Amino acid sequence: MRGRAPAAVAVDLLALAVLLGVGVVGFGRVFAGTDHLVAGGLGIAAGLAVGAVAARYGWGLLATTGASALVYLLVGTAAAFRSVGLLGVIPTLETLLGLASALVTSWKSLLTVEPPANGFPELLVVPFCAALVCAVVASTVALRASRPVWAILPAAVLLLVSILFGTAEAVAPLAQALAFGVVALAWAAWRRQSARTSIAGDGGTADPSAVRQLRLRRVGSGALVLALAAAVVGVSAGSVAPEASRSTLREDIVPPFDLDDYPTPLASFRKTVRDQKDATLFTVSGLQEGMRVRLATMDAYDGTVYNVSGGGGGSGSFARVGSTIAGEHEGSSATLRFTAADLGGVWLPDAGHPSSVEFAGPRADALSGSLHYNDETQVAVVTSRLAAGDSYTLTTTLPPVPSDEELADAVAAPVTVPAPVDVPEALSDATLTAVGEATTVLAQVRAIATTLSTQGFFSHGLEGEAPSRPGHGSERLQLLLSAEEGMVGDDEQYATAMALMVDELGLPARVVMGYYPAAGADLSGDVAITGDDVHAWVEVAFAQHGWVAFDPTPPEDQILQDQRPEPASQPKAQVLQPPPPPQEPAVVPPDVVQEDETEDDSGIDLAWLGAVLAVAGGVLGIAAVLFGPALLIAFLKRRRRRARAGAERPVDRISGGWDEVLDRAADLGTVVPTGSTRREDAERLHSEYPGAGVTVLARRADAAVFGPRDPAEAEVAAFWEQTDALIAELHASVSPWQRLRARLSLRSLRPAWLARASAAATRGSRTRTTGRPARNEDPDA
Repeated sequence: MRGRAPAAVAVDLLALAVLLGVGVVGFGRVFAGTDHLVAGGLGIAAGLAVGAVAARYGWGLLATTGASALVYLLVGTAAAFRSVGLLGVIPTLETLLGLASALVTSWKSLLTVEPPANGFPELLVVPFCAALVCAVVASTVALRASRPVWAILPAAVLLLVSILFGTAEAVAPLAQALAFGVVALAWAAWRRQSARTSIAGDGGTADPSAVRQLRLRRVGSGALVLALAAAVVGVSAGSVAPEASRSTLREDIVPPFDLDDYPTPLASFRKTVRDQKDATLFTVSGLQEGMRVRLATMDAYDGTVYNVSGGGGGSGSFARVGSTIAGEHEGSSATLRFTAADLGGVWLPDAGHPSSVEFAGPRADALSGSLHYNDETQVAVVTSRLAAGDSYTLTTTLPPVPSDEELADAVAAPVTVPAPVDVPEALSDATLTAVGEATTVLAQVRAIATTLSTQGFFSHGLEGEAPSRPGHGSERLQLLLSAEEGMVGDDEQYATAMALMVDELGLPARVVMGYYPAAGADLSGDVAITGDDVHAWVEVAFAQHGWVAFDPTPPEDQILQDQRPEPASQPKAQVLQPPPPPQEPAVVPPDVVQEDETEDDSGIDLAWLGAVLAVAGGVLGIAAVLFGPALLIAFLKRRRRRARAGAERPVDRISGGWDEVLDRAADLGTVVPTGSTRREDAERLHSEYPGAGVTVLARRADAAVFGPRDPAEAEVAAFWEQTDALIAELHASVSPWQRLRARLSLRSLRPAWLARASAAATRGSRTRTTGRPARNEDPDA
């Protein structure tokens, strides 16, 4: 950078800002709005500033890295945590901890969040940090390297990061490619012209070898620019093709959400009816006539329970989402406001196809940060669990409900759901009997629903009702379908039976558990939903119409009256023995009850542990960036010294002591020519450090190395004591800042091949591998 006009430097930085900005634009599919542009723009500006200042004052690797880390913490509040920073830009303890944590966790979190990633300020650290690092590297290369056009490479890396962390759909790929290619080629041509002008300005007597080197650099630089531009254009052009599908990391990352941790809510259906019949589970405003509130969708039957699978295909998959949920759906819009009461659990009530979820209250951040959604099944989950008083506003699209006339000729949709396992033996015959002569999909499905709802009887199995065991396992459904006195059960059994019967016909079906108030209920204002409003129904997928709901459960007043006298002759004898009442708790799947009991008894919430570990990891990450290089350099130099002082032969230990002096001098900035003798080296050092006993130590080293006998152990020990004393004198002769730079200098650690390459590339004297090669001023090519 030194020797270049400020205007030329400004052109370099402007070109790099445009190239890096192309990469930031690539995050547009992941983040809705302009937040990513602000974060990336601040990262670019801060990174270019750090690189320019470092080049101006000749900062080393450690100083530049430290400045970058400091800028990350200072500017990160304005880039990502404006909502919690003072005045939106001033860092606080909360923003610093958030930045430290996000530095480690945000990268994978961004891949597991369903775009758009709004509502997660910590995820903006990805474009901010990536832009900051790439800008620092690009400006450093452009202003300090002998081949400045290599600065295009970090800009291309940022573009690649935006692709890998983006989605399969690119943001204006052709425009990105053209902008990157044109600016890269134009800037490279301008730098070559600047280099040509610089050599011509030397009076036309440029060294022929310098001219040859410049031509080689032009060829290499031009090839690099063309290769990068071709790569960008190729990738972008591939994204434009209609059949193209970009590969992203998002496709290979499995979201950290395990449905096995949450038992199916259908297993607790009877418990809800029995224990929370009159309890308010939640209130909701904005309900419309005929609207159903969905809690969960079950589509995987294992012979014991109907589970929420989320295994891909027609089952969809759960992804972490922000306040905005992507997706385009036809229908009417509605806005619902929910307030939780006694519901609890992880399943979040919703309706239709939600497009946004805005939480309110003191737990809003915890709930929004743990929200997962499955667009295929329209099921939402909050892993932080609902609590009384939690509220949220749901904006959704209600799909139109097709009439039987519209479905008359419709065929089943090509949707795949998990095949049921261990179905009851009576299922096949019951299905054939129910379907009868029906031929169309609608007629067959409607025949099954009608058979169950008209020939069955309703009972929750509660006091005063006909005996009806809870559960929906294979044995319970076998009893339902084969009972001689007639089918008896409630939504749990009938919905499960119908879904399995429809699947028996090869049609996609699933069970939905949710809520809707009784017909004729007042829907104005806040509607209290109780346990008496819980229901289960069946959805069947029709082509062009989507999932359509069917109700196979008999009316609640359709009870088994004619069967009551028969069991009445044995009630007292059976009350004394286990059958009816004691069996009910035993049949309820233990997962639901045990989960609640475990939480109530332990009272231990380990959620804080994850936060502490995340913060600690972030702090350690920043500490590693700040102090890791220094510690590594100190370790390598200490190990080298021990190896020299502990060499097997005494003469090698003497020689190693002298090499230690030369290395320490090289770290202080002294240039020692290669191929010189110890006395010549000593004279060179003596000219810079006249007060040190360098010459005496060199003579003693020569006497020990070239003497007729090996030096004694005492002589070796004394020589190393003198070595340490001489090194201390060298350090004492410079300022504290120079001593610190010497301790962190990499000059003496460079391998021999690198030192030789550096020496050969310069037009000056060859230097010792432990010293710093003399560098002549190189044209800006």
